[in-house]
Amino acid sequence: MPNVADSERVDGEILAAAKGGGAVFGGRLFVWAARFVIAFILARVLGAEGYGLYTLAFTVATLISAFAGLGFDSAIVRYAAVYAGRNDGPRVRGTLEIGIFVPVGVALALSVGLFVLAEPIAVSVLRQPAFTRVAWTVALLVPLMVVNAQLAASLQGLRRIHLAVLAEQIGQPTSRLLFIGLLTLVGLTAETALVAAVLATLVATALLLVQLRRSLGAVDALGRTVREPGQM
Repeated sequence: MPNVADSERVDGEILAAAKGGGAVFGGRLFVWAARFVIAFILARVLGAEGYGLYTLAFTVATLISAFAGLGFDSAIVRYAAVYAGRNDGPRVRGTLEIGIFVPVGVALALSVGLFVLAEPIAVSVLRQPAFTRVAWTVALLVPLMVVNAQLAASLQGLRRIHLAVLAEQIGQPTSRLLFIGLLTLVGLTAETALVAAVLATLVATALLLVQLRRSLGAVDALGRTVREPGQM
């Protein structure tokens, strides 16, 4: 006969997966809606040239951050879930440390390169001299994007998908809209629109860090609870 505890555990995992899937779907809908509103505002305020420069800068930031991630986010989700399922706090922390610090180190190196070589890249590679003046902001944005991707993956691996969605797909676009609105009052440009993205990404980083710290504390506490009876 099937073990009742195992059956309950499986049912709980299925329910958690269903809730996580619903949270991701809802978060993506919100992100798409927020992106549409942001694009509409920026296109109207910045004009064709300014919006084109902003789009180019954000595309460069996205490409560099995707490369710097090195696929570590997928590894974090997989192995953090395995070790969290075993209530093995030290291995969870070790997985997260490697999965976060290695891509962030790569992102920082690439950002320094972009910062130093902004003008040659703008003129010779992109053939957009105006990109030089926004490249420095992009260099700030890239490491933050990589940090957030790894932190969100960490929460997913710990089965806290809804918390990752709340920070990245709800908190970040909402903050970005707010900062864009405030900066519009003082004069919005492609550079300040990117500053709004940096500030919103920082807000998401803070939310992700708080939730990850709490989640790791719960894993450690559960691990101690599981080990104590066997040590008596």
